Amino acid sequence: MLELYRKAAARLMDRRGVSELVAAIGLVAITAAVVIMASPQAKTMVGNLLTKAGTSISGLF
Repeated sequence: MLELYRKAAARLMDRRGVSELVAAIGLVAITAAVVIMASPQAKTMVGNLLTKAGTSISGLF
């Protein structure tokens, strides 16, 4: 576990590592957006999830 932490910390200190991480996150986000837009059921599920999250967050304040 410590080795994994060291590798992650080293990658975050390296600019190229951060760029690769941002690119990977962007690719996952684009893929998820395409899947959600293609499937009406997924679109409904994400909408319900966001509504529940908003309700839960507003209940905290």
